[in-house]
Amino acid sequence: MSHIVTGKVGVRYTDRNLLIRALSPHGNIYENESLYEVGNGLTRSKYQLVLVAKENNQFRIGYNLVEGTWKQFQENYGSVGAWTQRVTERVQDRYLAFGYEKQLISEGFEVTVTETKDGSFEVVALEEMY
Repeated sequence: MSHIVTGKVGVRYTDRNLLIRALSPHGNIYENESLYEVGNGLTRSKYQLVLVAKENNQFRIGYNLVEGTWKQFQENYGSVGAWTQRVTERVQDRYLAFGYEKQLISEGFEVTVTETKDGSFEVVALEEMY
C-alpha cells in the first residue's frame, strides 16, 4: 500500500517566491490542496503549496512551511513516484539557479539565467561598470 512520505530533497527551500518560481513550469500551483495517494484517492490532509502536473492531476507534490523551511511531501508509488522524482530534481536545480540570481542581483550584478538543452542551468553575472 502506498502512502504520502516526506520527500528527500538536497536543497533547503526557505524562500517561498523562489520555490514557486522553480515549481511553475512543472504544473499548476495551488494553496491549501490535497495530495493524491495511489489506491486511496485524495488525502484528507491539506498542504500549504501543492504542485499539480498539467498532464495528470493525480501527480502532485506538496509543501508545508516547517520551522522556516518548505518541507516536501509526496507519493512515491508507481508512475506518480517516477514523476515526483524527475520533477524534484528539476525543481532543486531551478531553485538553486534562481537563488544565485537573486544573490548576485543584490550584489549589483546584471544576471541572466539560461536553461541549456541538456537541462542544466547557466547563470551569467556581469558586473556593472561605474
